[in-house]
Amino acid sequence: MTWCRAALAGGVLVAGLSTVPAGAVTLGLATAPPSLAFDGAIVEFDEFLGTATLSGFGILATGSDGITPTGDTFLLFNLLLDSADPTLDPIGGFEISDDTGTLLEGEVTAIGFTQGIIEAAFGPISGSEAAGFPLGALATFDFGTQLPSDNPFDDLAPGAGGPTALTADIGVEAVVPLPVAGWMALAGYGIFGLLALRRRRAAVA
Repeated sequence: MTWCRAALAGGVLVAGLSTVPAGAVTLGLATAPPSLAFDGAIVEFDEFLGTATLSGFGILATGSDGITPTGDTFLLFNLLLDSADPTLDPIGGFEISDDTGTLLEGEVTAIGFTQGIIEAAFGPISGSEAAGFPLGALATFDFGTQLPSDNPFDDLAPGAGGPTALTADIGVEAVVPLPVAGWMALAGYGIFGLLALRRRRAAVA
């Protein structure tokens, strides 16, 4: 687990977040089964000297769609984030395994968030079920009312002498191509941006 070694190299962490982006910064990824659910998971948050961690170990799966695990299925993850901007160059990864071995494994590529929810994109994906995740995986950590701000990182603070433990419903789904409507919307934004640029150039001229 290369990602695990890289994350652990960050050391043991403990203390509170400083300045983070205001408002929601969602990844905007489309997802579909295969998927796994890990409801009621214990997620630990910690921070020290500008580096924050989100981690969870031995989290038992509570459901799946498009994947048929053998025996108990467990999730582990460890993410190292910039306290000032958690979306900037995250490090770490995740692994999902059952009695047969590793089902899914990958390194974190992006972090997003909105009210009560933190998103983590992973890829490329390896493991026995990797064929169902050719574009990567998206993990959604739903903390609900525990993190009520538009930016949930604003609500995170480690407990005295140790990490803060929170409960989250975690879903891991396959990333799929953006629906046609989404591409059309992005194209529309591009056209509006181009028109605005032309207007500014004309005004300068």
